[in-house]
Amino acid sequence: MPQRHIPSPFAQLLLADRVFVLSKHHAIHQNTFWPFASISELNHIPLTYDSVTDTFSLKYNFAFDILFGTDLFDKTMMEKEVDHYIEVMEEFGVPLDSRSSISKSDWQLFVCTLTKDPKKKQKIYSAVAKYLRESPSRVPFSDLYFADSGVHRDFQNRTVQGGIFILLLEKEGLRGD
Repeated sequence: MPQRHIPSPFAQLLLADRVFVLSKHHAIHQNTFWPFASISELNHIPLTYDSVTDTFSLKYNFAFDILFGTDLFDKTMMEKEVDHYIEVMEEFGVPLDSRSSISKSDWQLFVCTLTKDPKKKQKIYSAVAKYLRESPSRVPFSDLYFADSGVHRDFQNRTVQGGIFILLLEKEGLRGD
């Protein structure tokens, strides 16, 4: 079945001028890929384009490329990212980036959408579940915590935790498929 190309989510709001929107999707797709062409041989995307390969960051916003079906980013690259997250995962999850062990529960669930492999998804969300069960911080569900120790940092009981349901959204779909 051929893949359907859909304009960006914002552009979908502007469908009154459908010809304009469709003409821009190709340009957006081409310009999104340019930074990644030079790093395609790496096993993940570094924190910055000029940084060494031992840096990383959670590409949580890629989840919306999946949810909206915009296909701006390469699926193979996304799988490599998830594989790397699993490699660098600490006891209570994946750090936000290589500079610290601090993490966000909702963003970890966002990156689960980057893989089709249920076992990879489970490895990531199981670490968040472990944090929720075993954190030494006895506070309402904190979305900001240290992935190595499970100790919360500042945030607790915030509405952003609705983001942990993103896998249900992925399963049900937003694209009207």
